[in-house]
Amino acid sequence: FMGPSGVGKTEMAKEIAREFYGSRNAMVRLNMQEYGDKNFEWGLLGPARGYVGSDKGGVLTQALKARPESVLMLDEMEKGHPKLMVMFMTAFDEGSLQDKSTGEFVTLSRSIVVMTSNLLADRWEEMTELGQSDLKGFIQTHGGFKPEFLGRIDQVVVFHPLDDDA
Repeated sequence: FMGPSGVGKTEMAKEIAREFYGSRNAMVRLNMQEYGDKNFEWGLLGPARGYVGSDKGGVLTQALKARPESVLMLDEMEKGHPKLMVMFMTAFDEGSLQDKSTGEFVTLSRSIVVMTSNLLADRWEEMTELGQSDLKGFIQTHGGFKPEFLGRIDQVVVFHPLDDDA
């Protein structure tokens, strides 16, 4: 979901959770800005066994273990560490993530993954005129997402600011 703040991206994710999983609370929401440094894996997947905190597991893996049928909302994806994209490309391909603390694999196959971005929000009018393949190309060229990452995304939805007539 791409668009400026306040256009309903999070609300839409909550409605998807309600529609598919019976509750607006069937959602795991992670602010990717909190995972902008090189140690992002420790927070999401847990520290390796033997390190402090390894008994707790990762925030993401433990949340998905507790609620495998949920909407996984990766909020402000562009603000996370660049290697997050690589981690999620692997997760999308394999359908699972490994908790580094416990060694357990946690499935993504019963989740709907929604990523939000304010990136290019000032250019939403240009994006609304494009089809999916052109839109992904525009995002790659102007937003910096790599083609191999965008290739794993099924659909890009551009949210528009509401005007006074809406």
